[in-house]
Amino acid sequence: MNTDEKIAQQIRDLLDRDEDDYLKKNEFIALFAEHNIKIKEIEDYKNKYKGQYLSKIEELKRNSSEWNTLGEMDKEDLMIVFRDEAAKVLYERAYCCDFSVLFEQEPTDITIDDELIKEYGFENIKTYIEYGHKLDTIRDIPNDSYSRPQFENLVKLGLAIRGNEISKKEILSMLTLKELNAIAQNPEKDYKRKAPAIEYILTLDNLEQKIGNYISFRSLFQLKPLPEKYSSLNIRDISTTWKYHAEEIKLLMNTYRYSLYTLRDLINQKGYLDIITGYSISGFTDYCPCAKDRSLKKYSKDNPPQVPYHIGCTCSLRENLR
Repeated sequence: MNTDEKIAQQIRDLLDRDEDDYLKKNEFIALFAEHNIKIKEIEDYKNKYKGQYLSKIEELKRNSSEWNTLGEMDKEDLMIVFRDEAAKVLYERAYCCDFSVLFEQEPTDITIDDELIKEYGFENIKTYIEYGHKLDTIRDIPNDSYSRPQFENLVKLGLAIRGNEISKKEILSMLTLKELNAIAQNPEKDYKRKAPAIEYILTLDNLEQKIGNYISFRSLFQLKPLPEKYSSLNIRDISTTWKYHAEEIKLLMNTYRYSLYTLRDLINQKGYLDIITGYSISGFTDYCPCAKDRSLKKYSKDNPPQVPYHIGCTCSLRENLR
């Protein structure tokens, strides 16, 4: 949904690609974020079960003798139990799904990241958001680090500063007290606290050279706030949106994978159809009520059951032989 045939084919090709899911994930999130993609079967699943899930949680809160007396941290701890109980009311239970993300953290606006992605590119914004919760942190990123080119790109785009642009006082605060004393070389005293040591060091000549004996300026990066025109954007909201996309993608990949398993099984069975009398369903019957009910049924060889049956379904066909 929200896309065209060309993008849909990209998704299909990515699903078919023989590659580890982890490696595919970033490409999927880039597509979903840039094009605001939704999956119809996931939307249908949410429409069917989200209300049941949330209603059960509210029921458990009302019936809890302790809920109203708890602090926020204890409530969050109890919510783990409530969420597990709420998941049990779902007849078609998507396997390996974080229902708290799918049902409770759906973003109100999935277009929130559109302008940033358009201006800076997905990969650059991904790096910025990954580290953007602590803008004041100075990050020491060696030249052989996988994230070094990413931060160098952020500098080029004006989203980060590097090396000599960073406050010397902040750089010195990264160092140990032993290193600060070595830089200070104050013949009159050995510093026991960082603050007076830094204050003294900042008065020295050839300061960059002295600091450079202990830390590489080229390896230091610090993120900048987003430009004023994006000041209304909440980085955490974008991060939550991508977390939600990741849950959608996980459901998509898992369901597609089990569809592929079934297709391969049916193809492989063509050589010995004469000894197949019908089919049964096997799956995680102790987890999904729907899988349990379907596992008790027998299906004719001419009319094998639909597998997967719902989004996040891990059921597979089992042949009944003569």
